[in-house]
Amino acid sequence: MKLIEKNNETVLKARLKKHLLNAKQRRHRKQKRKNLGQLKGLELVKGMPLLDDFLERNQSCEKHDPYNSLAIKTPKNFNIFENPCSVLSFLAGFIDFALKSKSRKIVVNHSKTKKYSLGSEVLLGLLAGEVKRVRNLASRPLEFSGLVKSNNVEHQLLLAEVGIISELDNAVLATGVEPNARIHVYKKDCTINESVSSTGDDLKNITASEFVTHIKSALYDHDLKLSDDAAESIKGCLGEILDNVNEHSGKTSPVWSVRGYINNNGKNRDLELVVMNMGYSIAETFERLPEGNLSKGIVSKYASHHLRGRNGGLFNKEQLYTVAALQGRISSKNKKNKDTRGQGTITLIETFEKIYRDYQRLREPKGSDCATMNLISGNVVVKFDGTYMSKILKNVDGGERVTISFNKTESLTDSPDPNYVCRMRSYFPGLMINIKIPLRGSITPIGE
Repeated sequence: MKLIEKNNETVLKARLKKHLLNAKQRRHRKQKRKNLGQLKGLELVKGMPLLDDFLERNQSCEKHDPYNSLAIKTPKNFNIFENPCSVLSFLAGFIDFALKSKSRKIVVNHSKTKKYSLGSEVLLGLLAGEVKRVRNLASRPLEFSGLVKSNNVEHQLLLAEVGIISELDNAVLATGVEPNARIHVYKKDCTINESVSSTGDDLKNITASEFVTHIKSALYDHDLKLSDDAAESIKGCLGEILDNVNEHSGKTSPVWSVRGYINNNGKNRDLELVVMNMGYSIAETFERLPEGNLSKGIVSKYASHHLRGRNGGLFNKEQLYTVAALQGRISSKNKKNKDTRGQGTITLIETFEKIYRDYQRLREPKGSDCATMNLISGNVVVKFDGTYMSKILKNVDGGERVTISFNKTESLTDSPDPNYVCRMRSYFPGLMINIKIPLRGSITPIGE
């Protein structure tokens, strides 16, 4: 045994203290991981799949100090049509920030945001609600407050009606601005909790019918009426999209949200629609199909053709699977050539494009605003602005199918335009459809 000299005693005490401190920290981290593991199981019971999927598939690119800062700023361009990658990256950072913060109050600061959209604000609101529930489960309650420009009444109202204010319990808009009858809002959610007590079919059909009623009431302020054909098309396509969620979300119960919003009082009268589901992306759905499946074979053949082509370096398999899956009669549930499922998404988008063309003809709006739409699934963004339209092909069995090639030749043998079929670093866990139709022409009754 070595004799310990007197002057080494202080050093040994310091080392022992450090060892005990490290052991305590290790036990704390182990317990924290255990608590988080328990929370993971609770999240599914409580219906918080959006948060689970975002945490699993996204990494934050935002730089925040979660232990000292009490505020988080939304981006200047918080528009999911123009800036989808940054919007999703910000939201991943928001989750990370809010879950780790030691503070019980966090300010969400919109004051620097110049561009925003229904889709981005809806996602922020839904995620904030789930973060708050997770914090409550961990006995770390959290309250949100917010800042928004005092002169931007339209943004304030959107946040109050369908954004973060509407998703938080007991949250109110403190500016005194009151909504009125010319603001039209539609909200419907199917979560893991709710699907236990109502069948997917019933809620799907109710949602499709109610949303058509929402569109009709929004157009009524403009002295316009939705045609019966357009109403039936929207109802049928939205129903098919929600039906697909039930079957290929990868979850034990469907999880989806539908939002509609328009403020007919302001200068920016935009009819916006958001449909999103949580689960597998479009490409993942087809990747998981067994070998020999009819639709997987068609999608795989399309992807292989373009990956070997001269523009193969512009695309990856996920992008090409997504484009192929958007073609008519391509569905993960189709097993025979005569099966007709798989036309809902494109038909829904083009129905709204036709509504906007009819609106332009009737109202002759000033300016260069156009209908804007996109589809986000996994790491892929597909853009729609009327540049590339679908066409109807006759099949040998006498039936028809809708195709859209996203190129000038209107041929699926030619590569799609990479400006309209994009890939991004961020990931959306499922499928999100965003539609915006500007209704900024005259609201004077036609004939006056």
